[in-house]
Amino acid sequence: MRMILKSCLLTATLLAVGCSNNVGSENENTAKPAKPADSVDTPTDAASDAASDAASDAASDAASDAASDAASDEEVVCEGNFANQPACDQCITGFYGENCEEICPICQNGGSCEASPSNTTGCTGCDSGFDGADCSACVVGHYGENCSKTCPATCAHGICINNPLNLKGCTDCEGGWTGEECNECAEGYYGPDCIKCPECGHGGTCATGKDNTVGCSNCAEGWTGKNCNVCANGNYGPECSLECPSGYYSNDVGCNECVKGSNYDAKICKYVDTRADGHNMEYPIYKIGRQFWMGKSMAYGNPVDEEILWLYPNDDSGTWKTYGFLYDWDSAKKVCPTEDGWRLPTDDDYEELDKYVDEQGQYDAMNLEGAFLDLISDGASEWDYKRRGRDVYGFKALPSGIYEKMLFDGDDDGYKYFGHSTYFWTSKRDYVNQYFQIGYVYVYTLSGGRANISSIYWSRYASVRCIKDL
Repeated sequence: MRMILKSCLLTATLLAVGCSNNVGSENENTAKPAKPADSVDTPTDAASDAASDAASDAASDAASDAASDAASDEEVVCEGNFANQPACDQCITGFYGENCEEICPICQNGGSCEASPSNTTGCTGCDSGFDGADCSACVVGHYGENCSKTCPATCAHGICINNPLNLKGCTDCEGGWTGEECNECAEGYYGPDCIKCPECGHGGTCATGKDNTVGCSNCAEGWTGKNCNVCANGNYGPECSLECPSGYYSNDVGCNECVKGSNYDAKICKYVDTRADGHNMEYPIYKIGRQFWMGKSMAYGNPVDEEILWLYPNDDSGTWKTYGFLYDWDSAKKVCPTEDGWRLPTDDDYEELDKYVDEQGQYDAMNLEGAFLDLISDGASEWDYKRRGRDVYGFKALPSGIYEKMLFDGDDDGYKYFGHSTYFWTSKRDYVNQYFQIGYVYVYTLSGGRANISSIYWSRYASVRCIKDL
């Protein structure tokens, strides 16, 4: 109900009606005295009767008018904040909404608040570009003075607030990010993911920006590593001032003897593959934790050997001396020089490597790039996007990609991920059926930013690293 009816009959009217009713009652119900039979009406008597009838009619008319006036005095009262009697279909000034219960805001930028139940938004008629209950916000997708700027197509690590007071575009950038689209590293952050710069020692500096992928650089001579606190050039000891003798290499606090059966120069242990199809390739050897690793992918085999199937990375014959060959899983088992104690690593070997590097760098689960950067090559031209690792341990993983040999018609064979990822076979394989035999690889990829064990079809071609037990 938006209205209430009230009877407002005035006292004077009641009195008038009461009198007229009495008069009417006397005129209609009270008998006049009978005239004598022999009496005769005189002109005077006739005039008197006529006057009496006229008075009776006047009283009756007055009573009728009074009753009509009483009926017209029934008043319409709108409930709540409704107005506009008798329909009660508008709100009183200053209110709006379906039940006229919303208080009109102070409208800005040309807006006005209509006092109507049909107004469900508040201020309407905002100037071009403005929106909101009080016309103080910008329409979606706009910001800045007079809401004249269009929000960036994407706020990679923030949001674009639709407000004329927002003068930057993307705001509330996540930690480490800044810029109009929240896609640039804030001061003191570096790398593609804008992680916090480490504390650099020995003259090193950490340049702000995504182009810096190594952390600290410009280390003083004789120092390397992500914090410029690792001895370089095979030195060790206080201020890296001590030098390892021939046949030994540095482990920062002392010297390790080169693994037996390997050749070496003054500071770097290395294995020379003198086998018939070994191409006299030299492989640096590094002790990482409790493991000896070759610091280069295998390049063993010849084009006519039907026992060992291999391909050039990216189908480029100029890549093999740097990147090694790509092998299918069956061939991968045969290329490490087992006669000198080298073998194809297991899943556990790679997981131990990753764990050791994480512990040495004190990387936690939130630092997805720690071990990844410490184990990949530090060349600016090898990884896509000029990504550079730190190569702290000499492992020097290179993005040799993979060759996908599909098993079914309609699937596309091809070289993939060169410059982006590298895949190292492990010794594990699962037999599903004659079509699906799954091999396992240790993967370094820019997409994940961290090494991990994955499964692929055994018929694909990937790289091989060799390991030797202590």
